[in-house]
Amino acid sequence: MELVGNKIYLREINKDDTTNIIEWRNSNEVRKFFIDQQLLTEEIHMSWLKSNVETGRAKQFIIVLKEEELPIGSVFLKDIDLKNSKAEFGIFIGEEFGRGKGHGREALKIIVDYGFKVMKLNKIFLRVLEENKAAIKCYQSAGFVYEGIFKDDIKSGNQYKNLIFMALFNK
Repeated sequence: MELVGNKIYLREINKDDTTNIIEWRNSNEVRKFFIDQQLLTEEIHMSWLKSNVETGRAKQFIIVLKEEELPIGSVFLKDIDLKNSKAEFGIFIGEEFGRGKGHGREALKIIVDYGFKVMKLNKIFLRVLEENKAAIKCYQSAGFVYEGIFKDDIKSGNQYKNLIFMALFNK
């Protein structure tokens, strides 16, 4: 399955993406904004695919530049709860040359449309570190609203960080 936008398209993740995913997730620029900041191994990634993507608990896509046919990151809906019509959103742009050009915003729009129109979700929520100001601004401009804050919720090194909860509703 492919979900097509203007400058990018999303294609379903597969095992051949493992090397890129590990490289992207383990880069300092990506990892510093992840809630789980442990280094990703092939074993952990393959376990994620098996227990989440293959079971339908998550829909994960690779973000690909249309013109260049280059993968630049990943976007996903996880913890899919069809009973309550909700899922958690996540994204990362792994390739430095793909950042700051609106590709993340476009991927967000595509997957939100997919979640609301195809999956019939009512709510797409996310968790973001309070210090990730650029992401918060992007989410707000996409219509996500602030739902709450968990103080000192994530331990990173020797310090605790606040976690912001945001959501977008299918109206």
